[in-house]
Amino acid sequence: MEALADGSAEGPCDLLKNLRSEPGLLVRGGVEISSFRLTLPTGMGTRRGTDEAGFVRSVDLAVDRFHHDVLRAIEDSVAGKD
Repeated sequence: MEALADGSAEGPCDLLKNLRSEPGLLVRGGVEISSFRLTLPTGMGTRRGTDEAGFVRSVDLAVDRFHHDVLRAIEDSVAGKD
C-alpha cells in the first residue's frame, strides 16, 4: 500500500501486514494523504491462450487473489473482523 499526497506521483509504502500493526509507516512529516495505491505483484502467464499457463488465466487469478488478499482484508479490518 502506498500513501499519496495531492499532486504526488509517489509516496511512502509498505506491506499491508506491516501497516495493520503500524499504520504510521505511511505518514511523513504531517503531509495530508489524499489517496492510496494498492498493488499485488504476480506472474502474468507464459502463453497467449486461455489454458492454465496462459496470460488471460493469470490475469483472472491475479484479480481473484487481489480481491481475496487485499480488498477483503481491508473490508474485514474496517468492519472490525480482524
